[in-house]
Amino acid sequence: MKNVLIQQDLQHTILGVEKKPDGTIDFQWKQMDVKVKSSIELHLTDNVMLNVDEDMNAKETWDKLEKVYKGKTLSNKLFLKDELLNLWMEECGNLQDHLSRF
Repeated sequence: MKNVLIQQDLQHTILGVEKKPDGTIDFQWKQMDVKVKSSIELHLTDNVMLNVDEDMNAKETWDKLEKVYKGKTLSNKLFLKDELLNLWMEECGNLQDHLSRF
């Protein structure tokens, strides 16, 4: 996702720049923030979208998702291991869907 934002030249809104840069007017900054947040949300599954609040800005959304999914804590590792071990393909299911689920 970070690469998508870099390609769109929107990465500075989520990479630690919480204040708008000098020379950027409020409307432009808000418009950029909305564009970044929508780009992030368009790449999320419905399950992951449950972690995103509507009133969060792009930076807050990015930080929340990073905290939830990038964590290297023991509980996160155990959760992911449990998810993997309980992943079963449905009978007559689509192999592509099954492989992309985890």
